Amino acid sequence: MIEINLLPAKVKKAKKMQIFYALGILIAGFVVIGLVGVVVAQSNKIKETDKKIKKIEAESAALQDKIEEVKKFNALEEALTKKRKVVETLLINQAAWVKLLDMLAEKIYPDMWLVEVSHDKEKAEGIQVRVAGYASSRAVLADFVRRLEEEESISAIGISKIDITDKYGAGWVGFEFNFIFATGAVKPKQG
Repeated sequence: MIEINLLPAKVKKAKKMQIFYALGILIAGFVVIGLVGVVVAQSNKIKETDKKIKKIEAESAALQDKIEEVKKFNALEEALTKKRKVVETLLINQAAWVKLLDMLAEKIYPDMWLVEVSHDKEKAEGIQVRVAGYASSRAVLADFVRRLEEEESISAIGISKIDITDKYGAGWVGFEFNFIFATGAVKPKQG
């Protein structure tokens, strides 16, 4: 079959243009509708995000009191830890002196006595202790010093004074000496 188009070329062209414009308007309408859809979707996401932010801010405001309580608790805990360390140090030092005095009481002979036991200074190895007293003879004093040297927690014994006195009877020996008393770990035994 043969098709004959009896429409003039202008009308034919105008009809094509009309279809082209209608198609362009339809495509532009879809693009506008698509863009409006994207804007609405983004707007909804922004609203949801704002709601989440407001909810988190409300929770944060509600938790501020608890956060302050936790900070106060941490400060109290830190202060308590410092106080415990001080108490532990005091107890260790107190125990060291009890141990020292017990040890001296075990080592001393009945025919001698101590008139002074004092702390001179603290050293890395322990505390420097000064001892002064009287013994009935030099032999008793020498045996006392020997017994102290056998003690693991005592080191660096240095005799600073020995003199004979008649203050308590004939032939009594006055003495002074220093030594290091280990308050922590004891020194290893040599021998």
